[in-house]
Amino acid sequence: MSVSALPPPHRGERRDDGDAPAATGLPGATTRRHGFTLLEMLVVLVIIGIVLSLALIRMGGGEGTAGRSAERLLAHLELAGQESVLSGTPIALVTTETGYRFARATPDGWVALSGDTVLADTTLPARTSLALAPDDDGPAPGAETPTGPAVVLYPSGEISPFTLVVTGEGADAVWRIIGRIDGELRLEGPGNGETAG
Repeated sequence: MSVSALPPPHRGERRDDGDAPAATGLPGATTRRHGFTLLEMLVVLVIIGIVLSLALIRMGGGEGTAGRSAERLLAHLELAGQESVLSGTPIALVTTETGYRFARATPDGWVALSGDTVLADTTLPARTSLALAPDDDGPAPGAETPTGPAVVLYPSGEISPFTLVVTGEGADAVWRIIGRIDGELRLEGPGNGETAG
């Protein structure tokens, strides 16, 4: 007897041909879901982004060039932005005399991230410096100096606009990391050519 010659199944009865159970129409009956939800896909993409950022940071070697330091800082910024989105709290970049660190917003103010091996205090190589470039327009006349960190990554994915300048030895060793309010980060190398982003 062929499969097509079988009589239709009764309510809740299974066929022997391996088909799924017939719809019962009874309360509590479940149907199978196929595919992934948008939320599941977004979580996977965030995890992939974090893993790629970690790989980029770990492969960064220790040659001490301004370009390598700028690439590492860009990867740290991307990772900190993802951490801010996942944790739901703003994270800021704070420059220090020898490098930079990241801090989390708390009700008591900005607190340095501790216990995080990737976003921990980072010391720049010798003869490499990091500075926050002023806005092209400069400060408004009579404007107060802002308090707190100048670079803040928000849980919404937005960033306080900034330009960081990483300088090494030689006239060509100037790299810029540009952050736009929409969360876009761009790395420009010597000669103002875009190299990553």
